[in-house]
Amino acid sequence: MNDGKVTYRELELYLKKRNYFGMRPDKEFIRSQLEDPYLSGITFDGLLREGWKVYLQKMLERGSQWEEIRKEKKKEQANIRALFYGMGSANDREDGRGSFVETDDGMELKLILHRPGPGEKRLTENDIWKMLIKKGVTYGVKESYIRRLVERPIYEKRFRIAQGERPEAGEDGKVVYHFNKDFSMAPKIDADGKADYKSLDYVKNVNKGDLLCEIIPPTRGKEGRGLDGSIIPGIEGKGADVSAGMNTLLSADKKRIYASCEGFPVDEDGVIHVCKYLQLENVGATTGNIDFIGSVYVKGDVQSGFKVSATDDIIVDGLVEGSLEAGGNIILRNGMKGPDGNRFRRARI
Repeated sequence: MNDGKVTYRELELYLKKRNYFGMRPDKEFIRSQLEDPYLSGITFDGLLREGWKVYLQKMLERGSQWEEIRKEKKKEQANIRALFYGMGSANDREDGRGSFVETDDGMELKLILHRPGPGEKRLTENDIWKMLIKKGVTYGVKESYIRRLVERPIYEKRFRIAQGERPEAGEDGKVVYHFNKDFSMAPKIDADGKADYKSLDYVKNVNKGDLLCEIIPPTRGKEGRGLDGSIIPGIEGKGADVSAGMNTLLSADKKRIYASCEGFPVDEDGVIHVCKYLQLENVGATTGNIDFIGSVYVKGDVQSGFKVSATDDIIVDGLVEGSLEAGGNIILRNGMKGPDGNRFRRARI
């Protein structure tokens, strides 16, 4: 042997040759011995000649401690494995032969059979039922599954033996509209079947008291049952996303919305309004004739051949080449062009 510091290989051979621990020393144990301060100042020959008796006693003591550490590690690894496979710790097992795994929502229960130890008998159906009763499981038990596992046991695998009934979700609330939310801009068809492209029904007028929409409430879904037989209420659907806005009225039972004045109904992100004031960019082929209950404000022009009718005021910022009919005032901020081409400047009628 060399006269230098004790090496890993030398210590390994030393321990194997003498077999002090009745087992093959592993690498981790040998490394732990090399880190001992006693070995830092002694050669291998010195260990053999003078220090081996003292060091051997220390190693024997440490070997005993090391065995305890190894046992603790094995137990810890077994518990980690048990958690990974859902078996629980050894203390959680029912008489060492079976354990349960339950889902987070408590609606499924799985049984894991453990191989019987020395002197232990296999689980019987009666044993498993006792385990279930102890756990409080009385509903949804799969009797045929239990019988099959008892007759042909498979160890360390999960088998579902009880299943609860999860509650179901109900239907969401709905809104039935009594006005057209989306402009179809379809021309009116007369009695002869001709389409009038100047009458596009751009404005959908309503009167005070008209029903604007019906709100159908959500329903509650089918109830469920837990593994203990308890009733789990069904899940209620989401309510309809609608509310009463300006110039509207919600019924006492909160199931209907009515117009509280005459005007033009609109749905603005789930809020129902009735507008008494209609604003347009221009009146022409894109809008057709306008017939509105309330006041009309046109920011641009009223083109030739088109008509604007309102029960209240009409205000036009641009040029008017068409015709206007109002129950209130008519204000022209840029004048009007007559049929002979003459242009009238600002006017208030």
